[in-house]
Amino acid sequence: MPASRPDVDVPTDQEQILAVAASVVAGAFVAIMIRLNATLGEHVGVLESSFVVHLVGTAFSTLLVVPRFGWTRVRNLRATPARLFVGGALGVFIVLLANVVVPVLGIALTLSLSVAANLTFSTVADHFGWFGLPVFPVTARRLVGLALTLLGVLLVAYG
Repeated sequence: MPASRPDVDVPTDQEQILAVAASVVAGAFVAIMIRLNATLGEHVGVLESSFVVHLVGTAFSTLLVVPRFGWTRVRNLRATPARLFVGGALGVFIVLLANVVVPVLGIALTLSLSVAANLTFSTVADHFGWFGLPVFPVTARRLVGLALTLLGVLLVAYG
């Protein structure tokens, strides 16, 4: 474990506490968002709703970015490596998949499966330091956490 990282996973300073709180809020927003997006998909179509969602997101992001940073930062996008824009395409596919899956599985099972996959992939990525991030090795506690996540998925699905 890196020396700069504490042995305890409990947030200890204000920045960490705010990050945890923001993560909790984001998690709630995801649940709300995928339900709204799926319902929109039922009204206008799955592909069309993904387009509308991203169009609205683009407009909202523009309202936030331009007054704060001006067009200079937007123009700097030309110098950004193309591979860094793949996240936008992944976002479209995530919305499309959720729009199809949520009406079939519901929000809880969809999100629990998504979280389990996300945590599994993230654990592997952390272990190997993918994407140029620091290495956080797989530990017994992390493996127990992944096992409990899988148990949670099973309980949501069959409980």
